[in-house]
Amino acid sequence: MFEARLQNAMLFKKIAEALKELCHDINIDCDSDGLHLQAMDSSHVALVSLNIQPDAFEHYRCDRPVVLGLDMQQLSKFMKFCDKDTSMTLKKYDDNEDNRITMCFEDNSGILSSKECTLRLMDIEQEHISIPEEEYECNVTMPSNLFQSIVRDMSGIGDEVSLEISGKYIKFCVDGDDGKIDLNFPLNDSPDETKAVQIQADDTISQKYALRYLSYFTKASPLSYNFL
Repeated sequence: MFEARLQNAMLFKKIAEALKELCHDINIDCDSDGLHLQAMDSSHVALVSLNIQPDAFEHYRCDRPVVLGLDMQQLSKFMKFCDKDTSMTLKKYDDNEDNRITMCFEDNSGILSSKECTLRLMDIEQEHISIPEEEYECNVTMPSNLFQSIVRDMSGIGDEVSLEISGKYIKFCVDGDDGKIDLNFPLNDSPDETKAVQIQADDTISQKYALRYLSYFTKASPLSYNFL
C-alpha cells in the first residue's frame, strides 16, 4: 500500500498549479525514498525534475514501488478542494485492478469537514532521463516574486528576453515591436531575503530565453521565497 499525508495540502496544490500548463501528463514514482517526478513539455524543450522526501509528510508509507500516472488538468480540478487549512492524504491500494488514487481532504479550521475523491490513473510511457551534475558559469539568487513580476511585465512587450550577468549586476532586456525595456539589478547582499540579489559570476555572460517558457517556470514561485 502507498499512503502519504500532508498536513498542509497547499504544497501539493501549488505543485499541480505550477506543472499543469507545462506538462499535461506526468508519472510520479513513489518508493521508500519519497516521491520522484521527471517530465518534459510536449516540445521537449523544458525538463522538470522534482523530489519530495518522506520527512516532508506527516505520515509516509510505501510498501513497494508504485507509479502514479496523472493528468495534471484533472488533478488541478480536484485540488480546488484545498485551502490553507486543509490536510490531504494520498492512498493507492495494492490491487492491480484498482487503477485509481484516493485523495482524502480534511478541513482543520474548526469545521472538521472531510472529502474523499478518487482519480483514475493513466498508463503513461515515459523514459527516465539522466541529469548530469554541472558547474554553471554563473549563479543568481533573487526573490521569486520579483522574478515573476519581471517576466510577467516583459511578456507583454516581446517574445524573448536577453539576460546579461556579471559579478556586479543582472540586466534584463526585451525589445518588442512597440518598445523596449531594460531592467538592471545590482548585487545586493541584504540579509532580507525579500530584497537580496546575490550573484556569482567570473565573467560577463549574455543569453536569450523565450519568455513563454520563463512564464511557465515562474508558476512555481509560490513554492519558494527565492529563485535560483
